[in-house]
Amino acid sequence: MKTPTGNQLPRRKILWLQADKRCHWCGRATLLCDNVAPDQATVDHSIPRGRGGPNSIENCVSACRQCNDDRNRWDILSPGHKGPAPKVSTAEDLVAALNETSIQRDAAVLQLRKQRAWNQRYLADLRIFLNQRSAASR
Repeated sequence: MKTPTGNQLPRRKILWLQADKRCHWCGRATLLCDNVAPDQATVDHSIPRGRGGPNSIENCVSACRQCNDDRNRWDILSPGHKGPAPKVSTAEDLVAALNETSIQRDAAVLQLRKQRAWNQRYLADLRIFLNQRSAASR
């Protein structure tokens, strides 16, 4: 952030006052403080700079720290982000991932088989109980 000269207010304070001391995105009341808090007023770019948005005041809004962080996280995960290039996987990485997936699948199948066996035992016991109950009521 540029240092204000003369009677010029910092950009964060200008945007905060224009937004009536509220977050542009969620409407929550914000504070103009220097500590990192969820309700701290921050400068957020409507069109992120990583996507070619200008650093002008027209492209900036006052946002709470939480909304600013959430929007930044969302933008990093979205396609077209100009962040760091994804890690190139080697054949060994792909084989290891495939093996891990296979182990997880086998564990899930085993768990489902155990659940099915338990359900079958439970249904058999339930049938016996119902047959005894109907025979006793005759």
